[in-house]
Amino acid sequence: MSPVLHNTAFTTLGFPYTFSKVDTANIDEIRRVMDMPDFGGASVTLPHARNVIPLIQHLSRYAQIIGAVNTIFPVSQGSRELYGDNTDWRGIKNCLQRSLTPAHMVTSSTTALVLGAGGSARASIYALYRIGVVNIFVYNRSRDKTRSLVDDFQRLDHLLHIKVLDCLAVPLPINPLPSIIVSTVPAFTGAVDSKLAEAVDVGLRLEHLSANGGVAVELAYETRMTPLLAFAEQKKSQGSPWVSVEGIEVLLEQGFEQCRIWTGRRAPVKHVRDKVLEVYHGMIRGCQNQP
Repeated sequence: MSPVLHNTAFTTLGFPYTFSKVDTANIDEIRRVMDMPDFGGASVTLPHARNVIPLIQHLSRYAQIIGAVNTIFPVSQGSRELYGDNTDWRGIKNCLQRSLTPAHMVTSSTTALVLGAGGSARASIYALYRIGVVNIFVYNRSRDKTRSLVDDFQRLDHLLHIKVLDCLAVPLPINPLPSIIVSTVPAFTGAVDSKLAEAVDVGLRLEHLSANGGVAVELAYETRMTPLLAFAEQKKSQGSPWVSVEGIEVLLEQGFEQCRIWTGRRAPVKHVRDKVLEVYHGMIRGCQNQP
């Protein structure tokens, strides 16, 4: 959806820019794109948010703290030096603040659970920290990767407590149960439109969601209803005040910030949102109708 988002914004704002997609696992291909004479910026996604850092000469304070870059742009027009920033955390933070209700406002005892340990998980932890959550639990299948994440953030603030879960047991060893859950893992292994694609099950269960309600934030948007969001909706139907945030909403929020960085202008939010959701919902329906 990023090309739809940014090309709609550029056209609406009157800029002669083009946003195109490059799918590659090769860091040298990314370097080639960044060396192009008409390179004006880039949005970096999984799995390159950390790998791309050595290619960038300057990092924002947020990119340094988070340890991941999702937005790149030249320092100045015609410059070969590049600047790296992170807008993922702002997108997640905006969605959280918009979704929190008086029933589950952040307090010193609030707990949050983050699924995954990549660049998006790092951005999620920083977003949680910025809204006042200091008790954060992380689960990821790769413990070494998770340990590195925790060590990096533990230096940010001595009041920030991040603990690694070995598994998603029932019941969770978290008291009180998390009132904020953020999933940063892909919804599927393989391409979503492939017959070989399989839904990812990290072990999340309905019992992991607090009966007191909370906010479930999904970063994957290959499908509208992921296991996390399905559990949140089920809890809501049972009377628990859970709020679901779809991945497309997070993408939009961080994309609006990217547009501002690249153009110096505020993104035409309503126009872009309407267009992206129109295309996105059509894409989802098309995937659902495939045999």
